[in-house]
Amino acid sequence: MYRHLIFEARGGTTGQPLLLFLHGSGESGTELEKVKINGPPKLFPRFGLDRFSVVAPQCPDEKIGWEPARLATFLAEVIEQTRADASRIYVTGLSMGGTGAFDLAAEIPERLAAATFLCGEGDPAKAQQLGQLPVWLFHSADDGAVPVRYGDRLFDALRAQNAPVTYTRYRDGDHGGTWARAYGSPLMYDWLLQHAR
Repeated sequence: MYRHLIFEARGGTTGQPLLLFLHGSGESGTELEKVKINGPPKLFPRFGLDRFSVVAPQCPDEKIGWEPARLATFLAEVIEQTRADASRIYVTGLSMGGTGAFDLAAEIPERLAAATFLCGEGDPAKAQQLGQLPVWLFHSADDGAVPVRYGDRLFDALRAQNAPVTYTRYRDGDHGGTWARAYGSPLMYDWLLQHAR
């Protein structure tokens, strides 16, 4: 099981929506507090994040990255332990975590209610595996770490499958600017909660 942090929803974890957050490569390792550097763990409970129980595992090795089969097992264990609402399970991630979130969604689309992928490198060949899972992509045109073409091609692949996909392509901003904007607003969290299995 991954080492992880859990941030409890208002009213505790039982019966609540669950948001799985996957961090980027810079937060990998063994110092669990690093998981709080970006995204929902940094911002909780602002922007309505406390409407979810947020679980944030730590990837032990950035060279290996997020492993979808291991993540699927981890998520199943967390759902059982927290007794989260199984119809409202969501995944999001940034950079390496955006890629990991996409790979997990391709592995278990039937377990998820919706997903958001931020400036990752999802494989467009896996787009059809997501089926009708609602997806929202975020990327910045000036991203120097993961070029925006990765977001563009994933959007095109999902759209070609008639998947329910939304794409926010910021006209400016760098790699970190993508997640600062996307996570620093209630819009994404409101959108996620519009979806249930």
